[in-house]
Amino acid sequence: MSLSVIIPAYNEEECISKCIVDTQRVLSDIEHEIILVNDGSTDGTDPIIRQDIQNKDKVVYLSYTPNRGYSHAIRKGLEKATKKYVSIIDADLQYHPQELLRMYHYVTERNISFLIGEPEIKYYSHIRSGISRVYNTFISYLFNISIADVNSLKIMERKYVERINFIQDHEVINLELLLGFILQGIPIDKTPITVEKRVAGHSKCSLGLIYRTIYGSLVFRSSMHRLLKK
Repeated sequence: MSLSVIIPAYNEEECISKCIVDTQRVLSDIEHEIILVNDGSTDGTDPIIRQDIQNKDKVVYLSYTPNRGYSHAIRKGLEKATKKYVSIIDADLQYHPQELLRMYHYVTERNISFLIGEPEIKYYSHIRSGISRVYNTFISYLFNISIADVNSLKIMERKYVERINFIQDHEVINLELLLGFILQGIPIDKTPITVEKRVAGHSKCSLGLIYRTIYGSLVFRSSMHRLLKK
């Protein structure tokens, strides 16, 4: 068994070094690779990453400009993934690598193809928590699914990810991943997790992002028939 971990980063100079160190330390006893994707950062994220990964194996680094958005960064990371399982962890460490390792052992011991975390505790601001509840309620009704948080930490078997035709650029890649597995008839397993406080830096949540995500979800709803590759 093995795990590819994609870490997208946009202007995360305050977080990225700790994220790299913690992820490598926690996953040191399993076969893994870390795929860092610098999504057009304009701060010191790029030089920090380059410094931190010098002389380190099990690390793949992608960097480009300009900023293309979260979904694009994840797609680029998925293209480089080579391990049996794949996961995405954000540079702000709100999902700690220790949770990721626990979920990895959970799927490998039970031969599970898709596992998503259901947050029991979320250390979000009141505004962020409200936005999350409204969005996930909207998604539940729009797609007739019962998932506490579509954007939560997840581990997926890569062979099924590769059958998904990612078609949207409106920050809905987590939704594409989830529904891509559902359309393939893969059971969606769930496990409780905790969402931590952001270790540093600032949330990328904004009115513009909210609009793009909701708009992308509506557009995606009308194009789901193209989600799986033929």
